[in-house]
This record gives sequence, structure tokens and C-alpha cells, in this order.
Amino acid sequence: MNNKSFPLYEWLFKAKKIIKEKLTTKEILFVFVAWGSASWKTSNVANKIAKFYKDNSVVLSMDNYFYWAEYVIKNNITFDQPEAINIKLLHEHLEILSTWKEVLIPNYDFVESKSIPNSVKIEPKKVIIVEGLFTLHEIFISLSDLKLFVETSTHGRLIRRILRDMKRTRQKVNEIVEIFETVVNPMHEKYIEPQKQVSDMIIINEFDPYLELRWFDLDKFIKENNIPLH
Repeated sequence: MNNKSFPLYEWLFKAKKIIKEKLTTKEILFVFVAWGSASWKTSNVANKIAKFYKDNSVVLSMDNYFYWAEYVIKNNITFDQPEAINIKLLHEHLEILSTWKEVLIPNYDFVESKSIPNSVKIEPKKVIIVEGLFTLHEIFISLSDLKLFVETSTHGRLIRRILRDMKRTRQKVNEIVEIFETVVNPMHEKYIEPQKQVSDMIIINEFDPYLELRWFDLDKFIKENNIPLH
């Protein structure tokens, strides 16, 4: 662990101290949280900051800016590449928020794989937390006041991806694993991992089976995915 890496239980104290200091000189502060697919960044990082600042904060997800499936197929890209996200539109919306004006952002239907424009109203707040795969992209550097990177091991991200996509996209386990091995992880190594270099803080968020599998129904999982027992 290097000198800017912190475990999940320790990082929030340090991040809050930095945010408090910066708010003495800024009216609006942008916190960017980058992560690998299924690092569970929102519940464990972005929302923890938002909860601390309550009505003075808002979380903005880069997931809302995904292009529709037809666009991705037509341009021969994957959903794990920056080109699959309307990064320019997100940047424009953040600049508008920085002037204390509200914006209407798109929403994304992961089951139907389609974007629904101008469907979510976001009001400006003192602390704006932006989370997603590529939030430490160079286009956002001039806006960012605090850059966080959530790090999870490959096997931890795979387990979380399986648990997430069985619900979110209704895929089978073998489909999820194949996509992870052939697309998600290679794109992670190419596009996401390098973002650690420009981050101010790396947050270690490893998979915890005791906490994360309490709701898990093993019998239902085996039955729905046709997993042989012998």
C-alpha cells in the first residue's frame, strides 16, 4: 500500500478533512470517484460523502451518460470504453452546475439498453460527487477538486459483477464471466487502471463475503443458472 492508498474504513476521515479545507475558498467543490466495473463505488464511497454533507451534496453518475446499444454496435466499441459514454455532455452539465444552475441529465435503462434524455433533474450543491468508470478522464481534471480511485482485486470485481448483473441485466453467470474475461477486464487494464496515477487518494475496497452475501440465496442461484452439483 503506497502513501496515498487507504482502507475503506480510514479514507473518509482524510477525504472529509480535505473537502472541509477546500470549501473555505470555494463555493462549489467537485469530487470525482473513478472505479473498476463492479467495485461497488457508489454505496461505499460516493454515497458516504453525500451522507456526510446531506442536503449540501449530490451524487452524479457517469452511468447516466451511456450511449444506446445501437450506437455502441454501430461504432464497434464496448460499454467498457470511454467512447461509449457521452463524456462531452457530462462535462457541459458539470460546467453549468458550477454556475449554480440546475441541469436535466439523461437516464439509462440497463435492461432495455437505451438512453432516456432530459429525464433527471440535478440541482447545484456545495459538494458535487461525480462517480463512474472514467471520471478521472483528462477532460475533467480542470474541474476536479478531489480525485478518488476505488481499487478492488480482479476476483472481487468479478464476484460483484456476477451478483449485480444477474439482477440488473438478467444475464446468466456464464455470460457474465465470458464478458468479464474477454471485454471488461482487458478494458479495465487499458483505460481504468491508469487513472490511479492521477488520483489524489486510492481507496482499497475488497470484496467482503460476510457482508455482501448475507442476502444471497444459493439454492436459487444454482437452479437459475443450471449449475451441476456433481
